Amino acid sequence: MPIRSRQSVTSWITELPAAWTTQAERLVLYALAFDAPEGIASCGQLVLAQRAGLGVPQVRAALDSLCAPAARRPPLLERLPRTSARGPDRYRLAPGNDRTTSARLLPLTLDRE
Repeated sequence: MPIRSRQSVTSWITELPAAWTTQAERLVLYALAFDAPEGIASCGQLVLAQRAGLGVPQVRAALDSLCAPAARRPPLLERLPRTSARGPDRYRLAPGNDRTTSARLLPLTLDRE
């Protein structure tokens, strides 16, 4: 499911199987969706923490977890290079759906089990 708009980002998050994310991870994904109309978010961790109602350490842990594959799911985020040394972190949501994504990332499929 390619991400083309903010609505499709939130739809993609909603369609993820519940077992794939913790509540904190899902809140972080929704917080990233505010800045990801094209599937790429550029947002600092403090802003994400405020939007998600979490502490910065919880946001950091959720981001790390979402960027790594888990036992039953591919990575849901890909960290992208910053545009400047002092710029905010950048993330691609649903990295397996983008043709420019490196081959090391698993494709995202929404198999309901």
